[in-house]
Amino acid sequence: MERSVSMSILNLRQAMNQAATVFGKKNNLQFIPASLQRIYVVNTQILSSLITTTTLRSPFIQKKVITNKTNQPTSEFITFEQDIQNIIFSKTINGYKLGVQESKLEQVEVLFSRFQVSIPIVFRYNVSNETEYIISNIIHWSDGISVFVPPKTKTTIYYIINVGDFAQDIEFQMTVGGTLLFNYPNMPDKKVTVHLTDKGAGDESIGDILKRLYSLNLTAYNSQLNMIGSIRLRGTLGINSLFIIQNNPLGQIPLPTKTQTIPSKTSTNNLFL
Repeated sequence: MERSVSMSILNLRQAMNQAATVFGKKNNLQFIPASLQRIYVVNTQILSSLITTTTLRSPFIQKKVITNKTNQPTSEFITFEQDIQNIIFSKTINGYKLGVQESKLEQVEVLFSRFQVSIPIVFRYNVSNETEYIISNIIHWSDGISVFVPPKTKTTIYYIINVGDFAQDIEFQMTVGGTLLFNYPNMPDKKVTVHLTDKGAGDESIGDILKRLYSLNLTAYNSQLNMIGSIRLRGTLGINSLFIIQNNPLGQIPLPTKTQTIPSKTSTNNLFL
């Protein structure tokens, strides 16, 4: 019995029951299903803390124009403001259900490699269901710059906020521990305690049989099982901002436009709770 693509959340009690029953038959033992209550989740943790993306959206652009028709240079302080919605979606796509499991918060870094900007995000997930969690914040971007305008010049100031998307599956590890009980068919009162990693006939443990029956990414660690699953993360974040200043000389004879790019702010602490 293999885990099908559509079986995104595996019921571990049912799967353990199947694996333990097979283990019992191979070792001339009778499995006691009530002992499934002795199996528990030890810990769940994210295995990757970095998401890398190159995907950009159309930037937010504002502009202001200053025209100096005099023969003297002028200066002016220009300000801009813009609200950007940062949004994160998280959903377990390969998970495990074992009793009541609470949702958790976890932090990862999203690296927008085109700018080499890394932004920490916090997302919610639950490995036991397919609920898609959505966390959204409105981030208020504001900045200002002193602009020097030469004589007889039209100066255009652009304020640009770069925005990017990310979408990536990250792995988690769920550690499961506990023991199961068996008895002998001819001696039902004599119980045998078996760890999930104890080897039996054919050098197979309950964990080995579970892995084989359901095609799981599973490893044994001491008397416990480490089971790998995956979470899909996607979203949109404001990345950084910059100013572009263009000076266009006024007059009858066209002269070259002078352009200057000035970095502004980088979003480095957009945490979501």
